[in-house]
Amino acid sequence: MKRTRKQLTNNISFVNRVLSLTSDLRFLSSGLLFTLCSLLLAPCFPADAQQPAKMFRIAVLAYDQQRGNMEPFLEELHRFGYIPYKTAVIEVWNAEGRAAVLANLTDEISRFKPDVVLASATPAALAAKKSLPATPIVFALVADPLGAGLVTSFATPAGNLTGLTNMNVELSGKRAELLLETRLATKTIAVLTNSSDPISAPQLKEVSRVAQARRVKLDVLNAREPKDFNELPPVLLKSRVEAMTLVSSQLFAGHRTQLISMAITTKTPTIYWTDAFVDSGGLMSYGVNVPELYRRAAVYVDKILKGAKPAELPVEQPTKFEFVINLRTAKRIALAIPASVLSRADRVIK
Repeated sequence: MKRTRKQLTNNISFVNRVLSLTSDLRFLSSGLLFTLCSLLLAPCFPADAQQPAKMFRIAVLAYDQQRGNMEPFLEELHRFGYIPYKTAVIEVWNAEGRAAVLANLTDEISRFKPDVVLASATPAALAAKKSLPATPIVFALVADPLGAGLVTSFATPAGNLTGLTNMNVELSGKRAELLLETRLATKTIAVLTNSSDPISAPQLKEVSRVAQARRVKLDVLNAREPKDFNELPPVLLKSRVEAMTLVSSQLFAGHRTQLISMAITTKTPTIYWTDAFVDSGGLMSYGVNVPELYRRAAVYVDKILKGAKPAELPVEQPTKFEFVINLRTAKRIALAIPASVLSRADRVIK
């Protein structure tokens, strides 16, 4: 069946909308390019996809959308039969790390009248909950849904929200343990927090618990906005910090390159919560598989569009975690990774 010029134009508009998530096509993976091309050119539905009976409206509200996160989400929606401008209109609103604009973005989403909203990260989920009380919301990349007040329980979320946690509160302690096992005989470690981010406090508590149990000194560094990063290098050097971990603040995710450069320049072994840091030159990471989390978010969106209520869908916790080490970075900072730690890595960059 041939496509009309209007259909083709609509699909091109969608592709351009998704491409606007990234400022440089060089950072797009071949997988996403393949997906976008298939969305644009495919003449019919996949053979195994069940065609929805109406044109659904799906909104994505991201606090600071990272390149590549939308790829698995879009791929999974496509597999379920949600084809842009044939069976679904998918629009993305990205706050680019600016909490102050979230209220305006949720107003725009309200006028869009979505059937379901994907809210990426805690600030976005909180803003969506406040402004869209009657709209089903699926959250992802949320470290502490209970502590943030998004749900009343994991088993029965209640209200109009459900989704997936990345368990970064629980994992923050595990990252501190891996760091201490990597840098043996460490006497002082640092944790970089963002006191303006509500998720920082519970993660700091977990890191403090590990430091106390291991009898090492813990230096708490705070960065509330990008300009604060410039003050960190001299503090790290003066305090003789031997290793550092970061809480999973979206502010830090949005300034990944700067933080990695700081850790390498000061020769501070640092562990992060996502392998996106390690792929960009960071030393090591331990956390959930983020692409898989977004695929699972698409599953939740599909269930809701097929009639499920968010209150009936339990919050999902990940069961697979990845430990990634960059040996090239270890060499740059003159760090020898113990064999006992290296053997536990799921992926090693050599």
